[in-house]
Amino acid sequence: SSPKSSSFKAFAVSDFVSDREAKALVGAATWRRSLVHGDPSARTSDTATLRHDGDAGAVVDAIAERAAGLFGLPRSCCESLQLVRYRDSSHYYVPHCDLLDDEDQLLVGGQRVGTVLVYLSTVPEGYGGETKFEKSKVKVR
Repeated sequence: SSPKSSSFKAFAVSDFVSDREAKALVGAATWRRSLVHGDPSARTSDTATLRHDGDAGAVVDAIAERAAGLFGLPRSCCESLQLVRYRDSSHYYVPHCDLLDDEDQLLVGGQRVGTVLVYLSTVPEGYGGETKFEKSKVKVR
């Protein structure tokens, strides 16, 4: 069974990540094929996991601190930051419930209570680059 939520809330925060921070994150990225537990055809993107002890450690910590603060939580409740890259319009991630199924991550902070999405680039209208929340009919670019 999948988790159920009685309400959906989305917030837009301007300038959550500075240009300098975005460049540091992308510069520290080591890309690999994104993984989905249970269905490898559900996603065709690339992922880079950034931890606080890596090349961009101070930037990762600062962003994670701000993200946790949006939910009134301490930094210790944030999982590792993930960058996701969709190289072209053939890349996709099918609709899914955003939850953790990695036991190591669950031990760090428990199940997700929220997700912070930060868009580090833009693409022209009609070429993707958006997140759709199917049940609420909300699209974020």
